Amino acid sequence: MQFLPRCNSSTSGEYSAGEICPSTETVTTGTTVGVSLDCIVLVSLLPVAHAQAKPKPTLRSFPWSLINGEDTITLSCELQDWTGWEFFWYRNSHILSNVATDTNTFSVNVINAGETVYQCSARWRSDHRYYTELSDPVKITAKEKPKLTLKVNPQSSIYTGDTITLSCELQGTGWEFFWYRNSQLERNELRYSNTLSVRVDYAGETVYQCRASKKIYNIYNNYNYVYTRLSDSVTITAKGGRPHPVLSVSPQNWLTEGDSVTLSCEVTDSSTDWTFSWYTVVPYRDGVTAVQINHVSIMYVELLSDSSRGSGGSYTLSLSALHHTGVYVCRGERGEPVSHTPYSNPQPLWISGESPPVSLIISPSRTQHFTRDSLSLSCEDQSNSTGWTVRRYTDSIGVLDCSQWGSVTGSTCYISFLSTSYTGVYWCESESGENSNPVNITVHEAPFSVLMLISSVVTASPYLLITIILLVKCYRARAHTDEDRIENAVIEE
Repeated sequence: MQFLPRCNSSTSGEYSAGEICPSTETVTTGTTVGVSLDCIVLVSLLPVAHAQAKPKPTLRSFPWSLINGEDTITLSCELQDWTGWEFFWYRNSHILSNVATDTNTFSVNVINAGETVYQCSARWRSDHRYYTELSDPVKITAKEKPKLTLKVNPQSSIYTGDTITLSCELQGTGWEFFWYRNSQLERNELRYSNTLSVRVDYAGETVYQCRASKKIYNIYNNYNYVYTRLSDSVTITAKGGRPHPVLSVSPQNWLTEGDSVTLSCEVTDSSTDWTFSWYTVVPYRDGVTAVQINHVSIMYVELLSDSSRGSGGSYTLSLSALHHTGVYVCRGERGEPVSHTPYSNPQPLWISGESPPVSLIISPSRTQHFTRDSLSLSCEDQSNSTGWTVRRYTDSIGVLDCSQWGSVTGSTCYISFLSTSYTGVYWCESESGENSNPVNITVHEAPFSVLMLISSVVTASPYLLITIILLVKCYRARAHTDEDRIENAVIEE
């Protein structure tokens, strides 16, 4: 019940609810008004046309669409002037909390997929007897959270140093993506692509997951994020080191022009999705690729122009020719982005013909060559051309031009001091790729001799040789003196 303030004679008269004395509180329909004796006021207990109805709030939801189970929505209970009011919230006709909120917004977790009805009401903060009407219901229809599918390529036979591609598949557009490695968010990864390339740095198991979110805007151009669940986890098991390809030759390395030969490249791995590239070993020049073949040696390789025909792992020369003479290597590759194996072991092909365009002449011509000998190798053709280069292949170093291990004069290569490291295969080659017949040269250790020992001694220290000579002379002189004494003693007898 509300009471009017004291009125005076100027305020007397009849009033309906809502028309009480000027500058007094408004009276709602059905209120009994108490008056003083100085002010007679007649108030109808029945509703009149001018009675003020209870205010009715408007309930809004943000977001109002694309809502999924487990999302959070924000409810807004709007009045013309909400200051001075406190608010109550209802879900499916049940109050969410008996404690009113001081603000007209309330965040609610959508528990399940399906339809849920929300309402709100307000109470005057200074008079808990005065309530608004319930708002009109707002129906929220939630769907199951979008299902993410995380895929990885390649799925097996993964090695340290490989790059794998993760793909987070989800219908619709406008999603941002988050990536998790062993349950930890990868904070520095791009959000706007549903694929992620990851380099595998460590052997063992790694667990990956993904999640997506989307901005939802309301009528006031404010936005909120809607999140999917985490995807099912994908476990990657990486092995230490990359598989090494093995290159083999069939039927043999030394061939006659016209023979058929097949180079086979195999990866010691259970995976079958490898493709292969083919290379030839070349001397160093700009643009070629350096390959570490052991701890101290590097060889240089160049992609074959017809490498693609051996992509399945077999590179076949049906009719071998002189220009096929050389040293070959292969490498496996797979995936996107491409992951490579190391380069294979080198395999040479030595092909001889009946009429080569040039001949390799060795001087002196011997069946055996020894250390410390000298050797001359000349490329001679019918036109005495100088456009030939002597090349050598050794297992430890690869292919080298004469300029890197001898001295060059025209098309002649001169070695002044042989050692066992010069054992290898030698041939002549032109800039256009024409070859001579290859020649295998083996350098043996020179046999031991007294002259060689003396030569070594003289080389090491000429003073030592002089000392030895003086000692020999002294010994001989002493021996002659003893013989003279013996002869003199016999005569005296």
